[in-house]
Parts: sequence; C-alpha cells; structure tokens
Amino acid sequence: MKFKITHILWIIFLISFCYCGVLFAQPNYYSPSNIYLFSEHLFQNGDYLRAAGEFQRYLFFPSTQNSDSIFFKIGLCYELSREPEQAINYYKKIINNYQNSNLFDAAHYEIANTYFQSGKYNESINYISNNIQRISSPRGYFRMNLLVGVNYLYQGKWETAHNHFSSLFINEPQDSVDSTLSMLNHLAQKGAHLSYKSPACAGLFSSLIPGMGKIYSGRINDGLYSLFVVGLTAWQAYDGFNKDGTDSIKGWIYGTFSTTFYLGNIYGSVVSVKLYNKKLEDNLINQIDIDLMWK
Repeated sequence: MKFKITHILWIIFLISFCYCGVLFAQPNYYSPSNIYLFSEHLFQNGDYLRAAGEFQRYLFFPSTQNSDSIFFKIGLCYELSREPEQAINYYKKIINNYQNSNLFDAAHYEIANTYFQSGKYNESINYISNNIQRISSPRGYFRMNLLVGVNYLYQGKWETAHNHFSSLFINEPQDSVDSTLSMLNHLAQKGAHLSYKSPACAGLFSSLIPGMGKIYSGRINDGLYSLFVVGLTAWQAYDGFNKDGTDSIKGWIYGTFSTTFYLGNIYGSVVSVKLYNKKLEDNLINQIDIDLMWK
C-alpha cells in the first residue's frame, strides 16, 4: 500500500509540474510587443479605429520606443477612418515634438492630404503653401507640390493645374515621377478642353420649347416627357377657358399645373446641364490612378 501511495504522489507531482510548465509557457498577450503586433494586425486588416486604440494603449508603456512612428500610425488610422481632426492632431504631435524625426516631412504631407481627402481643397493648398519651406527632403518637397496640382484638378481648375504640373517638369526633372506627372498633366489638358454645355442656353431653349433644354443636355426621354406634360396641361387649360371663359375652373386648374410644369421644366433643364458638366469632370477625375498616401 505504501508503495502505491508513493507512486500516486509522484504521478500527482509530475502532472502538477507539467501543468505549471504549460501555464507559465503561455505567451503574455498584454506585453508591449504583443500589443504592438496586434495593433499592426488590426491595421493591416483595415480595422483602423480598433488599431488606433491598441496603438494608443501601446504608448502607455514606459518602455515604448519610436513614439513618433506610433503617432504617425495612429494618424493614418484616423485618416483612413475619415476622422480628419483626430488624424491632424496626431500628425501635429510629430511636428511639434519630433522635429528631427524621419517622419517630419511625412506628417506635414499627410496633414495636407487629410484636408484633400476631406474635400477641403483650398485648406490643403493653403497648408502646403504655408509649410512647404519646412520640408527638407526633395521627395517630400516634390510630393507636396504634386498634391497642390491634384487639388487644382479636383476643383476643376484645369489651366491652373496644367501650368503647375508643367512647372514641376522644369523644376523637378526626376525620371521616377515623369510618368505620374505626364498622366496628371494630360488630364489637366483634357479638362481644359472639356465640351461643357451652357446652363443659360438650356434655360433659354426650354423657355421657348418645353423640354428642349433637357434634350440639349442629353436627356432626350425627360425632354420629350416635359414637352408632353406641359403641352397636355396647356391644351386642357386652353380648352377650359375657350369653353367657359375666365370663370372656367378647369382652365384655372390646368393653367396652374401647366405654368408650374413649364417653370419646373426650365429649372430642371438648367440643373440637367449642370449635372452633365459635373459628370464630365467626374469621369475625368476618376482617371486619376495614383496613391496619394505617404509611402
């Protein structure tokens, strides 16, 4: 019996020893290195807001190194999540606290790019104009200037964009960027020769012949429908007034409808031409095939 008890105790000891070994061999998921790896995993999988939270948690550890790169990653997370104010705040932390950082130029660039991505084209241009002299690297200087031209393109300032890109060809003769410059400059030239239609002409055409302004903008079916509706209600109004004179209820009802449709047809024609012109610009802008994020 004593022999068996001893063996049982040894077995319990060995099991406990193995269990403790397995337990202590488990990785520490809350260590700084693992939190950083998890943050990177979230970032690479597009879960940017959660990644920003994990990067921020990583910054709390006193042993954290390269805080400027973490600030930059957090800024990218917020920029890609369409939270521009948060992104700009983190980029500014690098500019204000790490002026010797390798990411100093990149932080300036991404602030300008964040304004651009938010549709604040003038703010982007103004920021670049006010800060480009602080950029030290030729690459950063060139990319800031390139972004200025792209802002002009998105504003539909084709001639200004063309002149800007042409100046870059002269001042920045870099083989590696010639293809990008050529593509953007070509789009600027195409934009300067877009076949815009006149909203004023559309309104005039539809005031003379209902629906003609919409036909002018390429919306033939809408134009014919407007002509039919205005013509039909006008005829009914005429028929009512012709039979019963100015006391005709039918005449006044259809006359009101006809006048409303007639005025709406003029307004709709002007809007149609504006939409036509906007579509021309959007189709051209959609041909821009460059990654504007800092690499």
